[in-house]
Amino acid sequence: MNREQRDRALFDSIAARYARKDSLPSSAAARRGKLFFALAPLLEKSGDLGTVVDAGCGAGGPAAYLRGRYRRYIGIDHSPQLIAAARALHGDNPQAEFIAGNIKDGSLPARVADLVLCDGALHHMTNLDLVMRALAGIAKPGAFIVAIEPQAANPLIAGMRRLRRLLDRSYSQEQVPFSQADLLALFSGIG
Repeated sequence: MNREQRDRALFDSIAARYARKDSLPSSAAARRGKLFFALAPLLEKSGDLGTVVDAGCGAGGPAAYLRGRYRRYIGIDHSPQLIAAARALHGDNPQAEFIAGNIKDGSLPARVADLVLCDGALHHMTNLDLVMRALAGIAKPGAFIVAIEPQAANPLIAGMRRLRRLLDRSYSQEQVPFSQADLLALFSGIG
């Protein structure tokens, strides 16, 4: 089993617990705040985000946090169990749809997204050159691609993540932290 398959199996096995991050008030507030901080420049410019494609959407928290600020939300995740949780949590939202699949497989239509969102997902993905090409391919001309990733340069956060990796067997052991230079290189590669 390769890294991507192991990560998918892990998220399938913890999907119910993972989905609670967006329903427990304390963690939901933090996750919502992080998202709005990252998207503040776009939201100030226009309250309407258009079509949002959330790559690695997990249980689809942004579909709820941003509700009323997009015309269409498409969440895609490689874990069928997380997608099932997202559908259960957001079944009352006619603007939101969830797809179980790999962003790299080309199953999303080209040039559909006004905003491509990767909230805490890139550090789980493999073959990042292919991922970045796939993200660019689903983005409309002039679209924004926003990645929210753990910052490897913060020693306190990096240390806490290492400690959690040692203590929590349900925590992905194969995450790849990025430096600012790493992220800039990834994005400059797609223009």
